[in-house]
Amino acid sequence: MKARNKLIYYILCAYVILIPIIPNPIKVNIIPKIHEIGAIGDVLLAVLILVFIIEVIRNWNSFIKDAKDFLTDYMGIFMIALLAIMVISISYASYRKIAMTESARFLSYVLLYFITKYSIDKSQVKGLINCYIFTFAVMNVYGIFQKITGYGLLTAYAVPGTKILRTNATFDNPNTFAAFLLLGAFPILMMIIKSKTIFSKLIFAIIFLMTLCNISFTGSRNSFLALGVGAVVLSIIYSWYFLIGLGGLVGIGFIIPMVRLRLFQIGGKSIDDGRIHLWKTALKMIENHPILGVGNGNFIELYDTYVAKYKELRYLNYSHYPTHNAYLKIESELGIVGGISFIGIIVGAIIKIKNVIKNVDDKDLKIFYIGFFAAMIGFFVMNLFESLFTVPAVVTYFWLFLAAADGLLHRKSDYIY
Repeated sequence: MKARNKLIYYILCAYVILIPIIPNPIKVNIIPKIHEIGAIGDVLLAVLILVFIIEVIRNWNSFIKDAKDFLTDYMGIFMIALLAIMVISISYASYRKIAMTESARFLSYVLLYFITKYSIDKSQVKGLINCYIFTFAVMNVYGIFQKITGYGLLTAYAVPGTKILRTNATFDNPNTFAAFLLLGAFPILMMIIKSKTIFSKLIFAIIFLMTLCNISFTGSRNSFLALGVGAVVLSIIYSWYFLIGLGGLVGIGFIIPMVRLRLFQIGGKSIDDGRIHLWKTALKMIENHPILGVGNGNFIELYDTYVAKYKELRYLNYSHYPTHNAYLKIESELGIVGGISFIGIIVGAIIKIKNVIKNVDDKDLKIFYIGFFAAMIGFFVMNLFESLFTVPAVVTYFWLFLAAADGLLHRKSDYIY
């Protein structure tokens, strides 16, 4: 595929900007019998794939060359292997519709990865990063606005033991918003360091300060932990001075009432028992179906059946609950084949980003990906307590910037050889 495809690039820019800003289906009344269209992100992704298919028809030989490269690269192999077991699981899943839906969603990520890797050049990667920073800033401003006004806060998400509502912005819950903030926090921090003018440093510093405030407003203990892990990673790969900053953040955190309250709730029996019971249920599914799992997306659907059969797994009035652990979700639903493929993707992502940091000469891209690497590790840690790989408004950015990094490496190797 051509590295510089402007239409694909413009669609990707719109996609990056609008996913979290307009996350819900759009109501329409101008088309008979159609009262709403899908979320703008899904619509743009569908358009992107359609344009890509047209491009494939026009440049078939180029597509075949790229496909061969993708299918011989370890990241492509693991992604295709995971997709294959997802599709196969439809045949034995108790609830096939959700298995088909989740498999189709992952297929869309595979296509997004392929399109981004082989269609976007270095200058366009920078453009996508600028679009991302814009959206990230907008969401932070909205988060602050929501906290001040209370507009759009979800009453179901109050800090346990209080009436304080946790900030969720446009996301379905505060933990999802926290994950979105986590992915952008460290790249923005590195932008402060990279910026050459006082004005740009000030702008990025304001965005970073808003990010920290919004993370505290979400009350997400998992994001607090992930933020700490990311800071440690950044101190290892860039500068140990970040450990001093981490110590300062912890000190400030204990001053902020909501953060202090949430930190003291870590390990609390009444707070964490629910997740522990969910994890035990996932382990029971793994025990019963170790090779192939129960079928893609079927943990939630089978949860009530399992807690009815195994009384010790029941917790309060939980019904149709997710695993709150991405790794247990994959293992329980897709078995050992899916688990190995998923871990392969995680390890592959770490290798890809490390190679970009090491081998890409562009200082702007290098500094962004140093921050992205720290955020990514924190994101992986956060998935020990959440299932964020099934949240499009968050995980899309992981796949897209990972694919962009892979594309940078691919074009550099083409240039060398």
